[in-house]
Order: sequence, then C-alpha cells, then structure tokens
Amino acid sequence: MICVLLLAAGEAWESPVLADLEAHPGVVVLKRCVDVDDLLASVTSGQADVAVLSLDAPGLDPTSIAHLRRHAVRPVAVTSARSDDVDVREHAQRLGITAVVGPGELASLPVVVTTVHDDADTRVRDGAPASVPAPDPAPAVAAGRVVAVWGPAGAPGRTTVATNLAWEVARREVDTVLVDLDPYG
Repeated sequence: MICVLLLAAGEAWESPVLADLEAHPGVVVLKRCVDVDDLLASVTSGQADVAVLSLDAPGLDPTSIAHLRRHAVRPVAVTSARSDDVDVREHAQRLGITAVVGPGELASLPVVVTTVHDDADTRVRDGAPASVPAPDPAPAVAAGRVVAVWGPAGAPGRTTVATNLAWEVARREVDTVLVDLDPYG
C-alpha cells in the first residue's frame, strides 16, 4: 500500500486527481494538505510514502523537498503546464524533483505514484549518509503496516472504526488482517 499526501494549493486538477488516487488499488490518500507547512508537519508522522505536490505551491523550495526525503517521502510534482516544457523541467530540477506530471498526463498519476523511485535519496541510514548504498530488501517478504485503534475503557466506536478501516483497505485489494486484542473483552 502506498500512502500519499496531497498538496494541490487550490489547483483545478485537485478533485480529479484525488478521485483517481482514491480509486486506485494499493493507494491511500492520507491527507490533503492546505499548505507547505502542513505538508512538512504531516511527513514527520512517518506514514507517508509519496507526496503529490503542485509544482507552483507557495513556499515550496529545495529545503522542503529535502525535508520530505529525510522522512523517506518521494515527491511527485503536478504542473498546469506541459511536463516536457524546458522551464517546468528546470524549475522541478532546482527543487530537486525528478517525477513531473503535466495536465495531459493526469490519468497516469496513480501509476507514477506507485512506481516512482527517488534517485536523490537523502535519508540517513544507521548514522551513515545516504551515499552509502543500502542493502537490497529481500524480495520474498513484503513489508506491511500495523494500525492500532485505541481508546480508554468505555470509549465508544473503537470496533466500528477498526472494522470500517480494515474494510476500506481490503476494498482497495490490499491484504488485510483485523485482530481484536481488547484485553478486557
């Protein structure tokens, strides 16, 4: 499952892109961020894999993109101009973004989001800079996510929230296991 943050900055493409991403199996839109500060705060949760960004979002700069990468979030830019335009490519390159989608390519965005690799990975691994190659993950075992729905004794809705969350993830054709670990019930 690919978890996505979306920063559209009021662009006209936001609604169709949101619908396409939510309809794609294996993609979950975690949050629609209102501005760059909201995006930067959201990536620190460690839950997002990809950030779909308006290339013209106010406040988006190379430092912001470096912050995304430090938290292992791969940036994908969407532009209202053609993605092969020289000015668009130079702007994306100055920001440090390699994946750019133009208005005629919006239908391909879910595929780009699920396949984008970050050649400019700046994360720190085990205290060593990212320039030290990381070992390849074992292909036989897929990584998963654990989501806990918790509330104090007597809090209503925990089972309903957990069941609906599991159903929504399973509906997107992602292998899902729901476990009730209530120590009192």
